[in-house]
Amino acid sequence: MMKECFGLSKVDAQKFRECAECPIFEQCTRVGYLGEARIADRLAFWLGLVLGALGLVLAFALRERTPNGAIWLAGISLVYAACVRSASREYAARNADESRAARDGAESAPAPAHGHP
Repeated sequence: MMKECFGLSKVDAQKFRECAECPIFEQCTRVGYLGEARIADRLAFWLGLVLGALGLVLAFALRERTPNGAIWLAGISLVYAACVRSASREYAARNADESRAARDGAESAPAPAHGHP
């Protein structure tokens, strides 16, 4: 069951009763949700970097018209990109720790009593 369990991201209607009674149900669904959260984090990371780069391009385009504003915009864009990178790294580390803990909890749980391996 554990191999099946970690492969599922959502529990389908046919298996729901069986899975909900499983002693490792919470850990398995937690691993699935954390995997989806990693994907969302990656998308947010790249979107943040694109927005930071867009700010730099805009600052470069406006440097002759408003030199002081362009410097501020470039600085803010760089700080923003650095913050996005830092937040993404921090979240990835926390997500990996939580995922590892959920997997370890599922592996150390007693074997299901209702016919699962």
